[in-house]
Amino acid sequence: VLALFKSGKVYPQSFIWNNKTYQIQRITYSWQERLGQALISYFSVDSFADLYQISFNNTSLEWRINKVIT
Repeated sequence: VLALFKSGKVYPQSFIWNNKTYQIQRITYSWQERLGQALISYFSVDSFADLYQISFNNTSLEWRINKVIT
């Protein structure tokens, strides 16, 4: 994931999945959730015709694709 970190917030810009780069057109919704000590930031993002839910774990610094909506 290519992301912008600004003023304590995360803004994903693009991600690579299955050797293909997906440009994020807009973040349609975002929220946060605590899992133990970790704070998980979730993003619903629009990449042209498809929607994805991705998340960032601020403890492990790991990104995940949680859902794909085509």
